[in-house]
Amino acid sequence: MANSHSESDEFDLREDLILPESLRRELSKQYRPLVTVEEIRALCDENEVVAVGDMVCYSLISSGFLPRIAVFDFHTRRSEVDRDWISVLLSVPGAQLTVENPQGVLSVALWNALRRAWEFPGRTKIVVRGEEDLAGLASIYLMKGACVVYGLPGLGMTAIRSDENSRKIALSILSGMVPVSSVR
Repeated sequence: MANSHSESDEFDLREDLILPESLRRELSKQYRPLVTVEEIRALCDENEVVAVGDMVCYSLISSGFLPRIAVFDFHTRRSEVDRDWISVLLSVPGAQLTVENPQGVLSVALWNALRRAWEFPGRTKIVVRGEEDLAGLASIYLMKGACVVYGLPGLGMTAIRSDENSRKIALSILSGMVPVSSVR
């Protein structure tokens, strides 16, 4: 069995998953209000923020707000970021993990890196070779109590608290994803 969850809703990723087109459309909808860095600063403590995406990470870090976990791939809207951005993104102190995660996929490597980063007491940067887009979904599920901040392309950024309700929604989406091995 590639992935499992028990009656207690504990989900464990054991195989890379791909997001079907139907779920991709669902995830692209804006369900939460857009937020500014100042609003995130008021809503969330730095030590509980998981920032996903280069634009989000850059916006927070360059304003002096250092997330506990920063996940980025050195690309924004499929284009490489410039050297200044890279310097800012890498300036966050703490551990650094580098993982492979193909576009449209949630890899076991990214899942495990996110889990390790949340268990680690300090700050962590996760540099993704490929695409980090699904890290927000995984973070909402894995990181109870976290304030997950992610981007909505062309719109801005939003934040969601990882609580019982948001974790159930994340689990529903994760359960609808398909093992990569079954689509090859």
